[in-house]
Amino acid sequence: MDNADVGLIPFLRDDLLKGVSSIKLYEYCSRGLPIAASFWGEIENMQLSGLHLAKAKEEFELYIIRILELGKSHFEKELISFANKNMWEERIKVILHKVNLN
Repeated sequence: MDNADVGLIPFLRDDLLKGVSSIKLYEYCSRGLPIAASFWGEIENMQLSGLHLAKAKEEFELYIIRILELGKSHFEKELISFANKNMWEERIKVILHKVNLN
């Protein structure tokens, strides 16, 4: 992954996709790797400039080109920060705080 320029998540858009949570997305973010992915409900509300959600094949291709033109470093800091905030240790802190156990 360290030598990659774009992380790809080309899921087929079907009923199975409705229940998918992409671990690969978090892996890519932890490496600061911008992502071209199929559009699906689980990630549609993520506000990341390094996450490009395509609804069609042509859009997918355009996002890959855009990412390559801008370069990995354009997105790296934001994606790594997002990954750090979504580590299990951080999620547990939030949960414990919400149930007043921390």
